[in-house]
Amino acid sequence: MKPFRSTTFFRDGMSSRPPVMGTVPRGHLRADREFFTGKKITAGTSAPAGAQTATPPGASAAQGIAAYPDDVEE
Repeated sequence: MKPFRSTTFFRDGMSSRPPVMGTVPRGHLRADREFFTGKKITAGTSAPAGAQTATPPGASAAQGIAAYPDDVEE
């Protein structure tokens, strides 16, 4: 079935339902940046998501290990 072609599935012949007023489709609401990235936003962070910064390669790995909530034993 092609999008927006008439069909016999619904009585009015429409192939899809119109969106409900006041709802947000999945994947479109990104207002809470901390919720979707999982990272706390500091006062000095003003770069947009995805912006590249000049940090050494091991810096982020060391930060992640220090922030791990449980002890890891080998």
